[in-house]
Amino acid sequence: MTIQGTAADVVKMAMIKCDKAKLDERFGCHMLLQIHDELVFECKKETADVAKEEIRQCMEHALPTDLIVPLTVSLGIGDSWATAK
Repeated sequence: MTIQGTAADVVKMAMIKCDKAKLDERFGCHMLLQIHDELVFECKKETADVAKEEIRQCMEHALPTDLIVPLTVSLGIGDSWATAK
């Protein structure tokens, strides 16, 4: 339970960091929903690659200081959640 609770805290902090990054203003990218440790965004095709890297930074460095073991995320872009690669 401790690890699950901590993971939930990390994803919430990542959501806050993504919000503070003003992805909507900069890239037209909107956070749609959170599913466990996943975040789903809707973004313009023209800015998706740049927004993807910004989202990666927000998620991998969500905590105030980096951990000894790095947090890594995998991201995908697609027309639907099922096709995002």
